[in-house]
Amino acid sequence: MPRDIEYDFFVSYASADNREGWVDAVVNEVMAEHARFTGGRELKPFIDRQCIDNLSHWHAEIFNKGLARSRFFLAFLSPCPANSRLGFTTVVASLIQTYS
Repeated sequence: MPRDIEYDFFVSYASADNREGWVDAVVNEVMAEHARFTGGRELKPFIDRQCIDNLSHWHAEIFNKGLARSRFFLAFLSPCPANSRLGFTTVVASLIQTYS
């Protein structure tokens, strides 16, 4: 199934893990390193800044508008309860369902 690519990469993380900005710092470093390596080409990431309270919001907003339109997937996995509540499995299941 062809898809429109709008973002270079999708960032998956628990908002609790970014309270002190370390997820942002890693994403910024990935983008800076890429720019150095490619002579200045900038990357466009999809980073959702909202707290995801339910899966219907996740699928409608995050999956359809972000993940499905991204070239790559960058996941920050941690023992944070938000990661286990939505779960990496949800992401993988949605990808399999959409693209198989």
